[in-house]
Amino acid sequence: MQNLVANHLSRIESKVDQVPISDKFLDDFLYSLNIVTTAPWFANILNYLVSSVVPENFSKSQANKLKSDAKYYMWDDPYLWRFSSDQVIRRCVTEQEIPHILNCCHNYAIGGHFGPRELLERS
Repeated sequence: MQNLVANHLSRIESKVDQVPISDKFLDDFLYSLNIVTTAPWFANILNYLVSSVVPENFSKSQANKLKSDAKYYMWDDPYLWRFSSDQVIRRCVTEQEIPHILNCCHNYAIGGHFGPRELLERS
């Protein structure tokens, strides 16, 4: 018995692209990126939630504290969420996200330095 699919695919004529690949770029510049490689503040909690691994350099009391704190967090890829005692679920953010969040809160239509009650009433 013949393999009809393979037989058919082998008979298809392919078009060869006659245009050569250009190795030259119009904007030949070398840019340097300063990427912050520090781990976020919640890295240990996240690692414990995902793999149940406590860092090797943690003491017994630090490991117990980590395990105790981890029960208030939930990992829903790509975000880490914290369950608060006031029944509010909050997303954990990195230090790099904080300036953007503050900028959005202060510079848009409802932005400003309002108290929490007035801010909730406006939104």
